[in-house]
Amino acid sequence: MKFNWGTGITLVYVSFVLFMVAMVTLCVKNDVYLVSDDYYKEEIAYQNKINSLTNSAKEPATMVFEDKKLHIHLPFPPETGATLLLYRPDNQKSDVSYSVAFQHGLIPLNSLKTGNWIAKLSWNKAGKNYFQQYRFNK
Repeated sequence: MKFNWGTGITLVYVSFVLFMVAMVTLCVKNDVYLVSDDYYKEEIAYQNKINSLTNSAKEPATMVFEDKKLHIHLPFPPETGATLLLYRPDNQKSDVSYSVAFQHGLIPLNSLKTGNWIAKLSWNKAGKNYFQQYRFNK
């Protein structure tokens, strides 16, 4: 068999097609996690989060990380509930949510996987929403 321009072009074309088929197959098999299931609905209501952050700047709660525990101090009565979401950016299935209905709380972080985490604390006091977040590595 003689190698000429036609054979070379055909080999390049066939190898390109095989490469593209392999890339499409790999991309389809890869799991894609959005930030949340209701991502677009949350984006529309983003102004509420901005207002909550503004309120939190005036009267913040405190989150303190000690060794392998998360210590939360909520500066308001215990009957005011709060929600803590430990958010894992790379895997939505690893997210953990806590209902914090007490003034001082210790939340163990031993069960969390190693990696980047975002602690998102939200609460409501006197009809105002508050929100605070803190990034940490475990």
